[in-house]
Amino acid sequence: KVSTMSPNRCKPCPRSIQAAWEGHTDTVKALLDAGAAINATDKHGDRALDLAATKGYYAIVKALLDAGAIVNATDNEFGTTALYEAAWEGHTDIVKALLAAGAAVNATDKNGRTALDVAARQGHTETVKALLDAGGRYGD
Repeated sequence: KVSTMSPNRCKPCPRSIQAAWEGHTDTVKALLDAGAAINATDKHGDRALDLAATKGYYAIVKALLDAGAIVNATDNEFGTTALYEAAWEGHTDIVKALLAAGAAVNATDKNGRTALDVAARQGHTETVKALLDAGGRYGD
């Protein structure tokens, strides 16, 4: 999966998703405090956690996890999880946070690829090490 999302990808969509995509940590926290639908999806099936993990927004990922975001949810389009997205982009700190929150290290996308597969493919050595330390395996 290639992260080619445009800034307008989720208009209209839940404000928590838009704020997560744009990296507005304080806004995400305020929306969560106001009872925003933390696991709402955009038209592609992505949640705020997926988008924050993709973009590397550690503080937003932590806020969403602390608020109870579903860590192993998959999107509708490719079957990826937030862990897969963070691994693809090489965001090792986010990978570790998601693993600590119970992310399934060997979950596969619709093509049978794991987070380890895509981290290795992209050459993200530290991310690969973190996934291997957590028991990561290659998919199909």
